[in-house]
Amino acid sequence: AVDSLKNPASLALLQSLVQQHRVGVVLNATSFALSALDADDGDSAEDAQAQRLADDAPVLQIITAGCGREQWQANPHGLTPRDLAMQVVLPEVDGRIGTRAISFKGLAWRCARAEVDVMRYQADPERIAFVAELARRWCVLRDKPNTDKHVALILANYPNDDARLANGVGLDTPASTVALLRAMQDAGYATGDLPEGGDVLMAALVAGVTNNLDGNAARPAGQSLAMADYLRDFNRLEATSRDAVNALWGQPEQDPMVRSGRFMVSGLRLGQVFVGIQPVRGRDLDLVATYHDADLVPTHNYLAFYFWLRRQFAADAVVHVGKHG
Repeated sequence: AVDSLKNPASLALLQSLVQQHRVGVVLNATSFALSALDADDGDSAEDAQAQRLADDAPVLQIITAGCGREQWQANPHGLTPRDLAMQVVLPEVDGRIGTRAISFKGLAWRCARAEVDVMRYQADPERIAFVAELARRWCVLRDKPNTDKHVALILANYPNDDARLANGVGLDTPASTVALLRAMQDAGYATGDLPEGGDVLMAALVAGVTNNLDGNAARPAGQSLAMADYLRDFNRLEATSRDAVNALWGQPEQDPMVRSGRFMVSGLRLGQVFVGIQPVRGRDLDLVATYHDADLVPTHNYLAFYFWLRRQFAADAVVHVGKHG
């Protein structure tokens, strides 16, 4: 137990322990943040030092929900506003990596003498297993050489047409993507030949398959996913999820992004880096109105895109560049 990470003696003790035991990942269950949103450069440097507990080991934020599991399950937003603020939003100021709720409040026993319900955190084994696997993957990724990593950079496309490809509020997304690619190449990532600038990158992307279905017939399909491989992952989903997708969008073979029995995957392969186009969430709908609809089930192509990233491309990390809003 330590007094506070803002106590120099406590911080020094913790840093020495993590170095001694070669800590690969930190799992943090403390809410709030060490940093301040309005901190000046001096304060930020101190807070950054406090966060660098294990030689830049990733710090995962564990969430202990302050509500019952039934309340969480019934809430479209999941966690309560207080939990979202204290255990999701504020920890992000420190650069902590969000995970998920691993426990919920529940009745432990009824105390007859005090006439009170004693509430305790009750662990959720499935969600604990998810966080444990996530921690394992961050450890593996940290020790994996950059030359062996597969990274996907996904560009926003909202509304879904080529004129709005790679849009980002207050961000020159194409130029930023090229800058990221160059920095990755300098860091040893296998990027292959890079485009000379943002305009060249965009020209290469629109020359291939995009969300603009009218022009896709004449465009070469670069990456693709075989229907058999898609069905292998699709059939792993729960029956209710599969039925919801089929009911709204039809059978997989009917998806307009299917060509010769294969799903076309929008994007550009650059060595072991993939610059992809975020798939459209729907079609023949009011796309602007439904884009942020949490109840809208994804299309088959939307699922196929991420199945391909997971299996065929074997992405170690997925980075969304230029999100809307």
